Amino acid sequence: MENSTKKDPDKQPKPFANKFFLIWFAAIILLIAVVMANSKEINPSYRSISSVDELFIAAEEGRITEAYIQSDPKGGEEWYSVRGYVDDPAFDIDKEGHGTFPFAVKGRITADEYTSLRELLKNNLTEEPSSTIWTDLLFSLLPFLLIIGL
Repeated sequence: MENSTKKDPDKQPKPFANKFFLIWFAAIILLIAVVMANSKEINPSYRSISSVDELFIAAEEGRITEAYIQSDPKGGEEWYSVRGYVDDPAFDIDKEGHGTFPFAVKGRITADEYTSLRELLKNNLTEEPSSTIWTDLLFSLLPFLLIIGL
């Protein structure tokens, strides 16, 4: 114990793991950015259609001007998210022009209902994939980036 005041370099604490936290921070920011970029939900102040049944009634009446349908795997196998624009029935088209309201409906649509919805809406319906290449790429590469970064 000649020089007990000096500390052994092997026993000193290691510097703060900045690289570890930087990688986690970047991964979380990237995940939030992809989720926010892909969320196209409409949150109108006035919701004219709020259920799948009301969606079919409006489609049969020919009031839906534009609709986007997307499979929603969070809800189940036949769960879909439909958003778009519907004509306002209380709007006087001759005097005031053309009034539409946005709508967003989530619910179970069976295969037969899906086919009939496509027939009712024809060119007004656009089908969208449930995920994009960017979300698939992110979720497939994220585990490797986290493992390599650690």
